[in-house]
Amino acid sequence: MVQPSDNQVLITVAAVSINRPDVFQRKGFYPAPPGVTDMPASEFKPHHAYEYRDGIHQSHSAGCANKDLETLSHVFTTAVEWGADMRHPIKDTVRKLTTKRSDCYVTDDELDWFLSVSNHFLNVYCPLKLATGKDQIMLSKLQT
Repeated sequence: MVQPSDNQVLITVAAVSINRPDVFQRKGFYPAPPGVTDMPASEFKPHHAYEYRDGIHQSHSAGCANKDLETLSHVFTTAVEWGADMRHPIKDTVRKLTTKRSDCYVTDDELDWFLSVSNHFLNVYCPLKLATGKDQIMLSKLQT
């Protein structure tokens, strides 16, 4: 058995697991997204994130690319928090894409349907919000 030195700790692994999608992907049943490799996380650099982001942007949308970047960033943040000896390759280096503001309007029929299936709070809150433009905190401060 390995003996740790004075400034080391010996950790015994009680259990290890992998998830089903990982097994399926390694067996070739579930292909990795385009542009994804099996490179170790420690070799992942900002330019890889940019390549991936741009590929998702071209094949899907800027919004999808930004959501994927957020997910990747979270994975690396968690790895660093859990003690991975690596530099976070996305944080403060990779920028999200600019997305166009999209206006989406709800029709009166859609609002009526929503209110018909909503709870009492939403039945009161939504019309007040629409009429006043105030947020929930400001509406809670209203007095009669």
